[in-house]
Amino acid sequence: MEATSSPQMSLTLRRSRRQRGSSILEFSMLLPVLLMLALGALEFSRIYLVKRHLETAARAGARTGVVRGATVADVDDAVGLYLSQTQVGDGYSLDTSGVSATSNPDNDVTVKVGYDLPLMTGVELPGLDGSAVPLSASVTMRHQ
Repeated sequence: MEATSSPQMSLTLRRSRRQRGSSILEFSMLLPVLLMLALGALEFSRIYLVKRHLETAARAGARTGVVRGATVADVDDAVGLYLSQTQVGDGYSLDTSGVSATSNPDNDVTVKVGYDLPLMTGVELPGLDGSAVPLSASVTMRHQ
């Protein structure tokens, strides 16, 4: 028996090829949008993570600074020790106030840590100068 091709079968094959071609075209049009969404989600996750690291480092510095006899160098060491174990590393800014060797219960210790996070994608975001996001965290504690 010879296989004969019916007009119905060839129409089905042509329709199948057209659908496959249109699926590839649709996917190629959506791929850049999906990649931008994925990269944006990664970028915002990194920003949130580094912000939390800065807050924890500022808290560690403030806890060190409120202890009787603490110095600014002790606060700097505590912040530096924490940040050295994160992706922030060096390049952060530190501002302390109220730290003194003689603790006064009326004084507060404030530790502010800042960092310019370079973006992975290198794309400039609206409202930002350059391709880095300025992040900062500040913690205030009362002397013990």
